[in-house]
Amino acid sequence: MGLVDGVPPSAVYRHDIKNCVGQCDVFVAIADEPSTGLGYELAVAVEVRRVPTLVLVQEGKVLTRLVRGACVENSHAVLMRYTTCTDIAGIIKAWATEIPVLAETA
Repeated sequence: MGLVDGVPPSAVYRHDIKNCVGQCDVFVAIADEPSTGLGYELAVAVEVRRVPTLVLVQEGKVLTRLVRGACVENSHAVLMRYTTCTDIAGIIKAWATEIPVLAETA
C-alpha cells in the first residue's frame, strides 16, 4: 500500500500498524535492506505487542545493532540468517514449530 501513488500517509500507517502488525499472531521480517518503516513495525511487534517475531537477514548483509540487540534482549524475537530466497520457507516452517500456538495447528 505504501508504494501506491495517491495513498495518503495516514492510510499507510493505519493499514501497516493498526491492521497488519496490530492484529498479527506472529511477525516475520526480511531485513536485508535498511528501512525506517520496517524498523517501526518491528518495534511495535517486539516491544508493544510482544508477538513471536522472526527477523530474517541474508548472509553477508549488515543488520543494525539495534535490531540485533532487540533479538538478544527479547526471547520472543529471533534472528536467523539465510543464504538464498529458497531457504526462507524452510526457516519459517522450522521456526513456527517452536511456537506452541502454531505447532498445535501444524
